Amino acid sequence: MQNNEWWLIDRNTDHKCLQREILMHLERIHQYFSAFNSKQETIEKILNNTAQRYSYTHVMHYRTAKLLADLGYKRDIYND
Repeated sequence: MQNNEWWLIDRNTDHKCLQREILMHLERIHQYFSAFNSKQETIEKILNNTAQRYSYTHVMHYRTAKLLADLGYKRDIYND
């Protein structure tokens, strides 16, 4: 079975393989969210760029920066 975000399930699906793959993904998700124990810790990790090592996508994009600025972290983001 391929490592996809979507699974096609039909009468030929290997259910044990599907179960293993879904459990593997759930474990990765659990590990990811375990790295962020609180809102404040998450904000700090975003601001000091350590959150980036837990993600395959860019963490500090425009919407994240705007949200943090709206929460009062404008000086930390935009170097005013």
